[in-house]
Amino acid sequence: MGCVQSRRTLVSPPPVPAFLWVSPASNTMHKDELWENALATLEIEVSKANFITFFSKTKLISLDQDNAAIACPNALIAERLKQRYAEKIKEVLANLTGKIYRLTFKVHSSPSPTPKPHELGPLFAPPRCEDRLFPTYTFENFVVGLSNRLAHAAAVAVTEQSGNLHNPLLFYSGVGLGKTHLIHAIGNAIKTKDQEARVRYCPAETFTNEMVQGIQNRQGMAQFRRRYRLLDVLLVDDIQFLAGREATQEEFFNTFNELYLSGKQVVLTSDRHPQEIKSLEARLVSRFSGGMVVDIQPPELDLRIAILKQKMRERGATLNDEVVLSLAQQVAGSIRQLEGTLSQLLLLSRSFQEATPQELL
Repeated sequence: MGCVQSRRTLVSPPPVPAFLWVSPASNTMHKDELWENALATLEIEVSKANFITFFSKTKLISLDQDNAAIACPNALIAERLKQRYAEKIKEVLANLTGKIYRLTFKVHSSPSPTPKPHELGPLFAPPRCEDRLFPTYTFENFVVGLSNRLAHAAAVAVTEQSGNLHNPLLFYSGVGLGKTHLIHAIGNAIKTKDQEARVRYCPAETFTNEMVQGIQNRQGMAQFRRRYRLLDVLLVDDIQFLAGREATQEEFFNTFNELYLSGKQVVLTSDRHPQEIKSLEARLVSRFSGGMVVDIQPPELDLRIAILKQKMRERGATLNDEVVLSLAQQVAGSIRQLEGTLSQLLLLSRSFQEATPQELL
């Protein structure tokens, strides 16, 4: 005899549980308790990642005879709940109340007061944020040319509208073309404007190592997640090193989602376009490519000359224009290589005082 699978229907919902029914005068307590029970059910029925991402910061803000209004932290979560989870929420509410509600999802922009660290206790207090920024990498000493003008403009724009524009922002280029300088300059500029901003610079390799250490420690993963998911700005260098590391990619995906859906800024760098990184999950490629992706090209001759002059000013050194032009023409690769060659030339010039820099080239 064949087995026919029956679909659960909302036509005849069960009666209201006695412990949930309160009089209209205590409606506020009723909707708060109702939503707590609804969330407890939803947490079991959806994946942990989806629950944290889409439900954990929601609230039932009004409940009348036929309508239930749910507050969401941003428009993206409101739209996702409406499209993917509205029927599930209706079902859960009906099972709890005996009524079928029409749902509305509203963006609730007024944040709840953040408890002070001493009120949260040691386990839940926000961890101390070490930004790990290089203070010498700033916009003031970043030399702009044709090859990096767009990247520079995007970086400056992010500091002015953090989380709202170009999110995520991803720079990609070959080695030594200024990606790391720009990502630190973003962090330093944001910290200058707001010293309380929680900014953290992190190479992808460091993210992986810290995650492994967290797994080995009983409470380490909770601390690790709080360290990264409570940030205002996350700066991750060399994301190509996430490739092939499934556990790290899973953790980074959830961290990225938590920050992005909370309106926090994410800035990334890579040595190639995300679509060209082999063994990088499609969902991460999609996330990384969903914001502003900027290619930084090798510096043109005029930019190389400007960089050399800037570096000489910083070091209090002087070279005549002929030497600078000759050096810029001979070293057409990375900016890092250009700076290294300049350092060697200045050192040799001091060591061999009788030889001119032109002769040493």
